[in-house]
Amino acid sequence: MNEDLARVHAALGRPPTNLVWAKVELFLGLTAAGIAIAMAPTSPLLSAPLFACGGYLALAGHRSHLYDAMSRQTGATWRELDRRG
Repeated sequence: MNEDLARVHAALGRPPTNLVWAKVELFLGLTAAGIAIAMAPTSPLLSAPLFACGGYLALAGHRSHLYDAMSRQTGATWRELDRRG
């Protein structure tokens, strides 16, 4: 599967996704959003931007995982098409 994934990344012209960094983004984002929710009753002016930044980070990490999954599916599809053709 690594050869197929390398082929997809070469065709797209971009490096492979760093899933460790994506997990860090998810963790930090969800942590920040949770802290923002906990502190919302006492300081809403500080919690709103913290929640927005945390949500952005969590979504960015999720997007990286989705891109990786799509690349893997594309590689599997190309392998299947090569096998049949």
